[in-house]
This record gives sequence, structure tokens and C-alpha cells, in this order.
Amino acid sequence: MRVRQLNHDDIPKLQAIYRQQGFSYDFPDLNSPHIESIHVVADDNDEPLCAVIVQRIPQLYFIASNFRPLHARIAAIRMLHESVSAELKAKGYNEANAFLPPQISKAFGQWLTRRFGWVRNWDSWCKRI
Repeated sequence: MRVRQLNHDDIPKLQAIYRQQGFSYDFPDLNSPHIESIHVVADDNDEPLCAVIVQRIPQLYFIASNFRPLHARIAAIRMLHESVSAELKAKGYNEANAFLPPQISKAFGQWLTRRFGWVRNWDSWCKRI
């Protein structure tokens, strides 16, 4: 086995492997400008066994004082939401992620869902490099 970059002939084979996995998310758009690299592990016959597709995804950090009144705070969050969403969409992104600390995850996550249409994503794991 060896690790190498993606060959064009790998794509249908990786799509077949993906379908066999049965996951409910879409196969990544390999032509997206947000794809950084694709690493393939190939067997001794150069057939792909597995791959990692590295995609750039915006991660949002929200920093705010506890200013009042509450409606002003909500208005400020709405303004930021609309501004950032428009910028990311113009840059070709179709999603952004916010990792919420456990102590606010449930309440603030529900609030984001109700007010702005956010959806709860999968649990996240981080590799420090």
C-alpha cells in the first residue's frame, strides 16, 4: 500500500466505495475551489482503498459583551448573521460551522435554530497539528 494524490480514474471507484458506506451526506464536489487536497491509499495494483478529502470550511467565533437591552443584542446578532452569510455565499461557501461550548450548547443552539435556521451538526473531533 501507498499514499498518493488523487488520479482522475479514482473518482468513480471512490464514489462506489462511498455508496457502499451508506452515509446520508452527499459525496463531496471534488471540483470545488474549497477542496485543498485529496490523499488516496492505493493497494499494490494502484486501486484505491480509501481516501481523505480535505475541504476548507469556515469556523465562526462569536465574541460579545453582555450589553443590554436584549432586543439590541438580538439585532446585533442578526446583523452579523446576515453580513457573514452574504460574504461566505459570495465566496462560494455553502456552510459554516460554530462549535458551541457545552455550557451554552443546548440553549444557544436551539436559539440559533429558531431564529436563523441553523441545524445541529455531527459531533466534532479535532486534531491539533
